[in-house]
Amino acid sequence: DYPLTPPVGRSGRPIGGGAGYSIAGVNEFDELIDDIYHFSEGQGLEIDTLIHEEGAGQLEINLRHGDPIELADQVFMFKRTIREAALKHEIYATFMAKPIQGQPGSAMHIHQSIVDRKTGRNVFSAEDGSETDDFFHFIGGMQKHVPNALVMFAPYVNSYRRLTQAASAPVNNKWGYDNRTTAFRVPRSDPAARHAEGGGAVVVAPFVVD
Repeated sequence: DYPLTPPVGRSGRPIGGGAGYSIAGVNEFDELIDDIYHFSEGQGLEIDTLIHEEGAGQLEINLRHGDPIELADQVFMFKRTIREAALKHEIYATFMAKPIQGQPGSAMHIHQSIVDRKTGRNVFSAEDGSETDDFFHFIGGMQKHVPNALVMFAPYVNSYRRLTQAASAPVNNKWGYDNRTTAFRVPRSDPAARHAEGGGAVVVAPFVVD
């Protein structure tokens, strides 16, 4: 109910945004990021990558792939970890879908693949490297069931401030290869790593101060 403003980085300058993939943008929060990594390591939370996104003080943090049930628990632990680390630096971390008007929104998407327990093979890829029927059935299942689950994926009024046209948030039920305008994207990868990605914008934690 009150406006939020971007944080001030270690340079002493307010973060204005537009620093997608910027190393300098990440460096503004070096001490905070060091704490996030340290706290996460102590809890067994494995961070894969961390980049600066397009929004002001907006970081994208990816967890390593693994068992879906374990990862679901880790996501909630990770959010609390980030909040505590941020408060230590007098910064408030929010995971709202649209915390600042006029700035890019935030969300979480999930990269999904299925591995045969006996063979260790990715069931989305055939021996010749082509897509299997299971792959297309999996995508079809998401197209059928995800709309009915939207009440859980977007449970707040603020969620729909992000789900609008031209906001880097897919508002359709399509799928495509390396296409960020669709609800379900199949990133470029080798056959062994073929997977589907759905949800919106990766596990994102924009840092915001009052």
